[in-house]
Amino acid sequence: MLVFTAIMLPIIFILCGLVYDLGYMYVQKSKLQHAADAAVLAGGYTYVADWDDPDKRTQVLNSMKKYLNSDIDNGQIEKVVYRFKDNDEAQGVMISLYAKKDTRAIFTRMFGYDLLPVHVVATCKLSGGSVSPGGDNIYNYAIIGGQGEWYQDWMGNRYRESLIFQNTNIHIVGQVHADGPVYIDDNVANGARRVLVDPGQFSTSINDDDKLWVNRRDNYWDHVNESEGKGLYDNDWKVITWYNPITGEYSYTWRHYARIGEADGSQYGKDIVASEHYAAPLDIEADSSGAAADLYNKIVQWANMSSDERKANGIYLASEINSSNVDQIISDNDNKYSGWQYSHQLDVSRDDYGFHVDWTGDDTPYRIIVADGNLSVNLTQQFKNETGSAHTILVSLHGNIRLNNHGDAFHGILYAPHGEVWLTGNKPVVGTVVGNAIRITQNGLSITWKDWEHAGGGGGGGGGTGSPSVVRLTEDVDDRYVVQP
Repeated sequence: MLVFTAIMLPIIFILCGLVYDLGYMYVQKSKLQHAADAAVLAGGYTYVADWDDPDKRTQVLNSMKKYLNSDIDNGQIEKVVYRFKDNDEAQGVMISLYAKKDTRAIFTRMFGYDLLPVHVVATCKLSGGSVSPGGDNIYNYAIIGGQGEWYQDWMGNRYRESLIFQNTNIHIVGQVHADGPVYIDDNVANGARRVLVDPGQFSTSINDDDKLWVNRRDNYWDHVNESEGKGLYDNDWKVITWYNPITGEYSYTWRHYARIGEADGSQYGKDIVASEHYAAPLDIEADSSGAAADLYNKIVQWANMSSDERKANGIYLASEINSSNVDQIISDNDNKYSGWQYSHQLDVSRDDYGFHVDWTGDDTPYRIIVADGNLSVNLTQQFKNETGSAHTILVSLHGNIRLNNHGDAFHGILYAPHGEVWLTGNKPVVGTVVGNAIRITQNGLSITWKDWEHAGGGGGGGGGTGSPSVVRLTEDVDDRYVVQP
C-alpha cells in the first residue's frame, strides 16, 4: 500500500490541478458567454439604428468592443460574421460574434502552459419591419406594455405587472412587447393554453423567466404527470430545496411558469422563453424622439388648431390641454393632472362614427379624443363604420383608459403611457393598445394588429418597410441565412 500510495500521489496531485484549471476555465467561459451575448445584442441594435449608414459594420464592431470590455477583462473579438436571410438583407440579418479570452493557468503553468484560451460564439437575429428606417414605432404593435403598474399582495410584497391576462382563449395577432412582468392566471384552461401569439411576434426587455412570468408555482408532480398536455413544461427548471444527509440525496421540485405561448398549430403552442425573445426597451412616453413621436407631433398639431377646426375634424381635446401648455402637460410626469376632475365618460354616437363626451352638452361625434386624466368608454352601440379606414384614437396622457366594448368591436388606437388600459369587453380590438400596464379580463377577446396610421398596414407580419425592429439571441445555425463577405 505504501508503494501504491507513493505512485498514486503524483497522479492525484496532477488530476486535482487539472480539475482546478478546467473548473476555472469553465467559470471564465460562462462569464465570457454572458458578455458576448450582451455585446452581440448591442451590436444588433447599433446595426438597426445605423441601418442606412454604409459604414454601419464599423459602428457595430465599436459597440461590441465597448460592451464586451465593460463586462469582462481582456475579452477579445476574433471575428464578426454577417448572414442575410436568403442572401437578402431586407429579409433578415444574423450577426455572430466570435470571442476569446486567455485565462491564466495555475497548475498547467508547471508544464509551460501559462495561458489557456476560452472561445465562445454569440449570435443574434434581426427581424420585424419598422414603419420608418432607423427607429421603432408604436404603430407596429398590437400591444405594448410599459414598465408596469405597482401592486401589493396580501403579504405586503410590492411588484410590477406590465401585461395582465385574467381570462382564457386569447390569441393576439401582431407584435406584442412587454417592458415589465407578465401575469397570466394559469398556463392552460379548458385543455388549451390561455394566451397565444404568432411565432416571432413576442418581444421583451426582460431576459430572465423568473422575472418575466410573475405567476408561478413549485410542484414536482405537475411535471411528472403533465396532466394538462405535453410541451407546457419543457422550459421549466428544477429548484434544489434540501439535502437529506441520511440518504445522501437531494430533494427537489419544479418551478412552473404561466407563460404566453407561440402558436404552432397545437392547442398548447410552444413555450416562450424570455432570453430567446429579448429586445431593447421601448420608450412609449409622448415625446419627439421615442416610439410615440408621431402621435406626440399629432397631439401638438391638434392643440394648435382652433376649436372650430378640431370640431370639423372630429377631434376633442380636454379643456386642460391647449396650445400654450400642451408641451408642459405632456412632459409632466408627476400625474398632477390625472385627478377626478379630468375624468371623461365616452359614449358611442348614434348619429355618426365617433364618441360623445357626455357632460359637455356637445353632440359632435369625435373620432379623436385626448385627455390628461381617465377615460371610460362604453362601446354599447353599433359603430357606423362606413369604410375600412375608419378608426378612433383615444389618448390619456397621465390617466387610465377603460374600454367596455360589449356592443361592437373597437377599431383604432388606445394610448395611456402613464396609466393602465383595461379591456373589459368581449368584442374584438383591431389596432394598437399601448399602456404602462394592460389588463384583459374577458374570455375569448381577440386582439388583431392593424397599422391605421400608415398606408398598407394590416395583418400581423410587421409594420411597413425599413429596418428590423426586433433583435434577439438565437442559435448559430440557420441554413436560410447566407454568409456575407
